Amino acid sequence: MRDIIRLLQIVAIYGAGPDDTEGGEFLSQHPVQQDDDDDFIARDEIDDNFLWLAWHNSEEHLAETLNYNLQPSDVVNTTLIGDQLSIEMNDEKFYPPLSTAEHNSYIIFSSIAHLLRDRYDFWLAKGLMQVDVHAILITTKAESEELMSKYAALAKQYFMPFEIGHDYFTGINIPYSGCEGHNPLFDTQRRAILPTLSRIKEQHTLRGKELLAENKQRQQWLEDITNNISTANIDPSAISLACARFDKAEAQSHKIYEEKIACLRREIAEIIQPD
Repeated sequence: MRDIIRLLQIVAIYGAGPDDTEGGEFLSQHPVQQDDDDDFIARDEIDDNFLWLAWHNSEEHLAETLNYNLQPSDVVNTTLIGDQLSIEMNDEKFYPPLSTAEHNSYIIFSSIAHLLRDRYDFWLAKGLMQVDVHAILITTKAESEELMSKYAALAKQYFMPFEIGHDYFTGINIPYSGCEGHNPLFDTQRRAILPTLSRIKEQHTLRGKELLAENKQRQQWLEDITNNISTANIDPSAISLACARFDKAEAQSHKIYEEKIACLRREIAEIIQPD
């Protein structure tokens, strides 16, 4: 059974927002046990505790990473032949109604979550949702009971229940195995939001290029200091101020990017549900 306290420590450290007072209080009550050679929770622990769902996951990769979060008796296998994907679990086969790459990750995941809904619960980690990658926590029913009975306030702050049949990348409801008619307007909505999705992808690509340029500039500055023979004469406070300027500029550019994405998300919502 998962260590719920350890899980919440991880999320309080890596997935909390700037106004997370409850998380700080939780960490003061349950401080992280520090090892001599590791003074913090390793980053790979957060990777291991979540299913990382990418906007354009390959079908095989999604099932492979999902199995790390399931009990051995619930292992899921997938087979892709042409455009047809089959999901095999407990000697039964299911066929998710695949659409386009923009929606297939959540169509496949919803199909699998529907099959496992009696034994597991699924949660989206609010603070770990990026434009193209979402972190999903998968808990057994016993783990869910412990989480909600002992730490309900933190659970509601950090997680939201996953709604089977909803695409959290694009904002529309989707068909899935066992409920192929979940959204009768799916094809119409899918086509209507394609131009906006293309603009989201463009912004994401531009942001990636900006990050590369920002990191290159920072790296060049560090190399210049390292190679400067008079480095010993440099005031450490000046270095700290320069680092702070880089951090501030990066945070500002990321804020602009997030505002643009939020605007495009609102545009999608208006297309799907016009006034």
